[in-house]
Amino acid sequence: MNYLVATNDTAFLNESNSIISKNLPQIKHIQDVFDQSGILQKIAKGKYEYLLIDLNSCPIDTPFFLKLAKLRKTKVKIVSVNHADFPIDFFNLKSIQLFSMNYQFMSRELNKFISNDNDYLWGEEIQQLNLYEKEILCNIGSIGDAIYLIKEGSLQREFPDGSVLDGSIGPGKMVGELAYFNREPRKWKIVAAEDCTLVRISYKKVDKQLTNQPGWIKVMFTTLADRSLKYAKSS
Repeated sequence: MNYLVATNDTAFLNESNSIISKNLPQIKHIQDVFDQSGILQKIAKGKYEYLLIDLNSCPIDTPFFLKLAKLRKTKVKIVSVNHADFPIDFFNLKSIQLFSMNYQFMSRELNKFISNDNDYLWGEEIQQLNLYEKEILCNIGSIGDAIYLIKEGSLQREFPDGSVLDGSIGPGKMVGELAYFNREPRKWKIVAAEDCTLVRISYKKVDKQLTNQPGWIKVMFTTLADRSLKYAKSS
């Protein structure tokens, strides 16, 4: 069984290789590459059951990402420091796992990767995401593409100056709904106040649901979102 690690970060490579060697004895061969062309060359020459890509040191673009999605019998896991670093298109294919990588939890995540643990993945439009404390979910100025329902843990919204708008947005609450209605760049950063589990619902899914509702329902939601945004600006 072959495992390909794509990274230009020596610490990441050593840590992942150590974890794989100790905890995943079924992995017999580990290779490493540093860029998109290296990945393609390795895949062309041999069969890999697992492909782990460190997006921060081995960046890949959307066209290349779509090529990875077409690989057969190869499980692909793309990791980054924050979910906010993943391009929007990366969330739209369920054949590839996306996770933020925290060395403290790397062993757990790689074990889940090998053991086909897809509990977090429900489809192309609704997914479960796990965030670690202080991880950035959305950056200031980014354009939204999904709303998020909090299952466990809590988030907080921060203004550019670092001040906190909402200090504890907990289970049962939602974030990202304002960006859905006004479609403007985000006015604040959304950060995990602690380890948390979210349900990510794409705008496409929300659009489908609202299409089946009377027009006044969307008007009502839009009005509420507009008032909430004005309240946030005045706070």
